[in-house]
Amino acid sequence: MKISIIVPVYNSQLYIEKCINSLLNQTYKNIELLIIDDGSTDNSTSIIKKLKKQDGRIKLIRQKNLGANMARGRGIKNASGEYCMFVDSDDWIELDTVEKLVRYLESGEYDIIKYNGITEPNKKLKNFYLTENDENLKMDKNKIYNLLLTTNILNNMCFTIYKTDIIKNVKTFNYSMSNCEDYLANLEIYSSAKDILFVKDIFYHYRENLQSTTKTKSKDIILKNINDFDYTFSKLFEYIDLWKINDKKIINKTAFRIIDMTRASLFNLFKCDDLNKEEFISTIRKVANNDAFEYIYENVTLKELKIELKKMNFKYKIKNYFNIINLYNKKFNLLWLNSYLYKLKNN
Repeated sequence: MKISIIVPVYNSQLYIEKCINSLLNQTYKNIELLIIDDGSTDNSTSIIKKLKKQDGRIKLIRQKNLGANMARGRGIKNASGEYCMFVDSDDWIELDTVEKLVRYLESGEYDIIKYNGITEPNKKLKNFYLTENDENLKMDKNKIYNLLLTTNILNNMCFTIYKTDIIKNVKTFNYSMSNCEDYLANLEIYSSAKDILFVKDIFYHYRENLQSTTKTKSKDIILKNINDFDYTFSKLFEYIDLWKINDKKIINKTAFRIIDMTRASLFNLFKCDDLNKEEFISTIRKVANNDAFEYIYENVTLKELKIELKKMNFKYKIKNYFNIINLYNKKFNLLWLNSYLYKLKNN
């Protein structure tokens, strides 16, 4: 069984060698390593070329800077393995990861196997799912849909091995996105997959990036991130309809999740150094007109939303409760504008 490992790379000269060595030194040898150089301008390309000379399993594909999502799509198109897995260029995996995954794949016909990871350097669990009795678990599709809609557990593609045939035609990889791209892809992929196994093993090491797009102060990046969230939310209730979800608890939790993530993403507007008032107001109005909010207003009452909020911890409610309620009530234009003017006054 051949396994394709896809690594999108953009300016990762500090970490790329450790990442690649963790893949080349796998105890399971029948792999191909597809490295997609997404227009790097640092020394990443030279490092990759040096390693490529030492191991013929490396395939280097270079493209202009289009983003990690489209780089993954390029890797998938060139993959020849029966299964694909993804590793980010600043991360690494345990040396027996592929060997153990292949054993699981040979023990049953699985389309997807989901495993666990930890963050570096603080060793916290990342995208972790505790299976029943801490044992491996073949997951029911309805449970999968619940996890996709109401949690972050299935947001990331890097903690998973996928049957290549299933992800070859995923439309999401054609989108230029910098946020939610993994999540959108998984919505599409898990819709098609049949047999899905969750395993307890911790294989992946995820290096926390303090310079990530979620921590930026760049106006262009923040507005792009909000647009990505906006698009994702507009698609989410399409999947609720597609999957015929009629469980009121799941719909309520999904609605709360959307409102909460919207609140968090809009708060990033206050980080922008050069955002004028017109841009600020037009961005908020655009989000307010998202189809997802219309779905929420039609299907979730304010009382139901408050019930979900009361389940959150006290610190969270003190910080965010008022903003979420106003967001739901469409009274947030004044709320956000007052906050924005307060920021201008204090600057």
